[in-house]
Amino acid sequence: MNSKTILLASVLSLSAAFAHAEDSGDAEVIDKGFAAMDLDKDGSITKPEFATYMTDYLAKQRAEFDNGFDALDADKDGKISKEESSANSALEANFEQIDEDGDGFLTKEDLRAAMQAAQEAAQSE
Repeated sequence: MNSKTILLASVLSLSAAFAHAEDSGDAEVIDKGFAAMDLDKDGSITKPEFATYMTDYLAKQRAEFDNGFDALDADKDGKISKEESSANSALEANFEQIDEDGDGFLTKEDLRAAMQAAQEAAQSE
């Protein structure tokens, strides 16, 4: 996926979040998001400011994903077994659906594919 596609997807997801916040009357969410992106506090968001914000935001998401995976991977073999998934009720309930190759384990790639599929399904609704 090229950087323009990633940027567009990010803008669309932020736009959707802001629209939802506006619909629910939560201007504070919008203001906080804007303030976080407006790094020089000049009242506007430039492309470099947005890129910096998104780079940091995505890095935090990746770190949270990795930390969550590592916490579930009790034996540290790089995959989550059905038994290990019992520490997370949502993961345990959907284990077989996420384990598309049926090997009895979930890898980071399996989870990323499941999250991507869920996101695509949500966007098509």
